Amino acid sequence: MDRGFNIIRAEASKRGGESKRVFDELIKFIKYYTGIEESFYFYPLAPLKKGIPVRVYDLDKIYKEKESIAALENVLNVCGIEKAMLFQMQAHALELNEVDLKKLIYEKDGEAYNFPWMEEAFYFDNIKNWLMYVSHEGTITFAGEKLAKTAEEFIDEKYKAM
Repeated sequence: MDRGFNIIRAEASKRGGESKRVFDELIKFIKYYTGIEESFYFYPLAPLKKGIPVRVYDLDKIYKEKESIAALENVLNVCGIEKAMLFQMQAHALELNEVDLKKLIYEKDGEAYNFPWMEEAFYFDNIKNWLMYVSHEGTITFAGEKLAKTAEEFIDEKYKAM
C-alpha cells in the first residue's frame, strides 16, 4: 500500500460526499483493470488481470518533438475521444472533472505545454472501455483494446517506453 493512498483515503473520508464517491469509483476502476488494491499506481508495464492491451510511451519525448503531438490527436480522433473524466493525483484535488482532451494536449502556458504529467493523472470514459494513465515519470499509458491498438498504429515506435 502506498503512502499517498492512505493520505487521500483519509482526506476523502473526512470530506465525505462527492470526494468519497470519487475516491471509491477510482479505486474500483483501478482494481477492475489491474487487480491491485489500495494503491493509486497503475503499474503500466505489469500484466493486466483481464488481458487488456496496453501501450506505454515516453510523453516527454513526444512533447519535445512538437509535431509528434499530432499523433496523440490522431489517436483521440480515430477512437472518437473528445471529452474524458479526469482524476489527478493531488491530495487537495479529489473532485472528478470532465476535460476536453483534444484541447488539453495543445494547451499552453506561455511556451510550455500544460498537459499534466507532474502528478499521476487518470483519464477514462464512464463505461470502462479505455483508460489513459499519465505518470509523473513522463509516460503515457493507453489501456483498452481499440485505444492501445490505435496508439500503436499512430505513435512512432521510437517513443515507446522501455
